[in-house]
Amino acid sequence: MLGALAVGLGPLILLLVLALLTRNAYGAPYRIVRVLQITGGLAGGVAAVPLLRDMPWRRGDGPLSRLLGSIAFGAISGWLIARLSFDLLARQTATQVRIALVPYAVTSGWKNCGYGVAFYDNALQARLTVCGPHWHLPQQPGTGTLRVTETTGRWGVVLNQVSVEAHP
Repeated sequence: MLGALAVGLGPLILLLVLALLTRNAYGAPYRIVRVLQITGGLAGGVAAVPLLRDMPWRRGDGPLSRLLGSIAFGAISGWLIARLSFDLLARQTATQVRIALVPYAVTSGWKNCGYGVAFYDNALQARLTVCGPHWHLPQQPGTGTLRVTETTGRWGVVLNQVSVEAHP
C-alpha cells in the first residue's frame, strides 16, 4: 500500500516542482508542442493502469470505476507534466530581452485572482491573460497600454515585468 501511495504522490510532487520552476513562463503555441502534450496525457493514462492497481480506493468502487479513475489521474498528470516541461524549456532557452508597449483590457478573474489583464504578445503570437493583482496592475480603467518586459526564445517567453504605461 505504501508503494502505491508513493506512485500516486510522485507525479503530484513533480507537478509542484515544475509549477514553481515555470512561474511566468509561457511555451510557444506550436502544433508539435500540442501533439506532445496530448501524447503525454495518453502515455500517462496508459502508465497509470498498472501502477495504480494497488491504490486504496473506496470500498464500494468496482473494477471499472477503479480503471477509469486510474486512467483519468494518469492522463491529467501526464498532460500537465508535458505542458509544464515545455514551459520549463521556454524558460531555459529564452535569451533575448524585449520591451514592448501593448494595449490591454481587464477581464474577469478566476479562483485565485480577482481580475485578469489580457494583451496580445507579439513575440509569442498569442493572447496572454495574467493576474492583475500579481503584477500590481489597476483594475480601473478597463483598457490602456502596458509596458511588457520579457525574455524571449524559440520555445516561448518569460514575463519579467508588466506595468501600466498609459491610461486612455
